[in-house]
Amino acid sequence: MINPNRSRSPTPLEAYSNSPELGEFLQQKRLNFTGRNFVFDAIKQFINRYSRGYFTLVGYPGMGKTAILVQLLNLYPDLIFTTTELDPNFSDRTLETLCHQLINRYQLTDIPLLEDSPQGGWLFSIILQKISEKLSPEQRLIIAIDGVDRIDITRQTVGSNLLYLPRYLPEKVYFILSRRPYLKIKSGLLTETPSQILDLSNYSSENQQDIQAYLQLFIHNPGFQASLNRWQIQPELGLEWLKINSENNFKYISEWIAFLMSDLSSFSPLQEHSETANLFQHITPSRLTAYYQSLWQQMTAGNPTELQLKIIAGLSQNQQGITLEAIAQQFNEDEYDIELILENWIEFLQIEMINNEIYYRLYHSHFRDFFKKL
Repeated sequence: MINPNRSRSPTPLEAYSNSPELGEFLQQKRLNFTGRNFVFDAIKQFINRYSRGYFTLVGYPGMGKTAILVQLLNLYPDLIFTTTELDPNFSDRTLETLCHQLINRYQLTDIPLLEDSPQGGWLFSIILQKISEKLSPEQRLIIAIDGVDRIDITRQTVGSNLLYLPRYLPEKVYFILSRRPYLKIKSGLLTETPSQILDLSNYSSENQQDIQAYLQLFIHNPGFQASLNRWQIQPELGLEWLKINSENNFKYISEWIAFLMSDLSSFSPLQEHSETANLFQHITPSRLTAYYQSLWQQMTAGNPTELQLKIIAGLSQNQQGITLEAIAQQFNEDEYDIELILENWIEFLQIEMINNEIYYRLYHSHFRDFFKKL
């Protein structure tokens, strides 16, 4: 049972509150942050329009979802932020930790005591209701949960929401969630309260403007200019190629900039990649490769099946995308089995309807190139 007065070991989020790890994480995500005003405007409008609700930010890996949620701390200093990125067993103790955090922050009393975790989330709902009653008319309780797609819902009661998030919310209580693309039937979240989804992929123009603003932070950076000079690349040309190759992906750009500004003495002679096009097409920063490797492990639980390897081969060989039927014919496999895997990979795939056929392609062309080199 949750007893705020009992002696116990700190749970993950409580440790984060005074953890150098969290401080470093937040600082890293705030570094060189710029733009995303269209997202902040949408969130502010949602909170101003509705008395409660769920706001979900959706985007492919590397589009900057976590940094956006971290930046919300500047807009809402009382916001409670937590992320699945720092804890591989996030779902195990997070709800209990959130309950403790809320009890302590709002000095709640008369809370039912539970010996283990708040099973089914009913205690969580009680706590939210009590906080709602304590808030002044202008106050809001805003809880941001980053990366809810990483929560293992199989650990929970069948039919429950992700992290046992309440189906109904009391007034002045808001959840801001971030996650990768998902199938609606597998959202893991059933609510009867105001909700809104903002998919970053639907804002191509705004994303391009923010990428451009981010790159402008470096164009006059002496260290960045010196690094490009070593590669015999003009800064303006290098930034233009980064923008073109980024496909609106901040992870891609940030890792390339970090790579270009690192010690490149091992890359010699430089003349081999002296042309800007050759540089960005034939070299992949090691940290970006490691990131793609981590995504591949997420896709396969670290142990790819023969069918998964065939499907990824089909996806990586087709820049414009490939249909389910084409994959089945190419490898003589059952369409239903292929479809099940593609559905599980939905957060890593772009889906486009062309001539009444569904085409699948990996979310980023350089992620596709990663598989060509495996």
